[in-house]
Amino acid sequence: MGTEKMTRRNGLPAPGEADKYPLGEQKLSIVFVGAEVSPWAKTGGLGDVMRDLPLELAARGHRVMSITPRYDQYAEGWDTSVNINITVGKNRKEKVSFFHCYHNGVDRVFVDHPSFLEKIWGFSGSKIYGPKAGVDFPDGPMRFSILCQAAMEACLKLHLGGYPYGSDVLFVPNDWHAALLPLYMKAYY
Repeated sequence: MGTEKMTRRNGLPAPGEADKYPLGEQKLSIVFVGAEVSPWAKTGGLGDVMRDLPLELAARGHRVMSITPRYDQYAEGWDTSVNINITVGKNRKEKVSFFHCYHNGVDRVFVDHPSFLEKIWGFSGSKIYGPKAGVDFPDGPMRFSILCQAAMEACLKLHLGGYPYGSDVLFVPNDWHAALLPLYMKAYY
């Protein structure tokens, strides 16, 4: 096999060999899910990753969406008029809405639910995860469960660019906030 020999046991090329294996021509629908995206919400590096990686993939021709909570009245985001009900706990239904902007080739979707907005404008000042560093809001698991469920529905219900992303998407969950996404996908879809 010469220089093209796969040298890792997992079948991936060795470091420095990846450029010899170009990506296929297939364009993907890629959906990033996370708690923050810069410039709208950022506390650290996650906001930068959720901003930059979707931009790069869109520039390579993929259809890309990022889905994050709507923590504020973002001027760029418009109400899609799409509302869904999310199940929280055993039987409680919570209404969720979606806001959208198309920014530099990426569909930016913001999940609108009172639990996201009230944390920012309520007692927390401008904290996303908790009232102060190192202290999380007690309803964090519920809020991010809503985010994960809403992300799956957004792909099916939002007609962005004239049609929905559909069910043939590559989800990229970022950090613990989106960790339930693969479990929900397995359980419900």
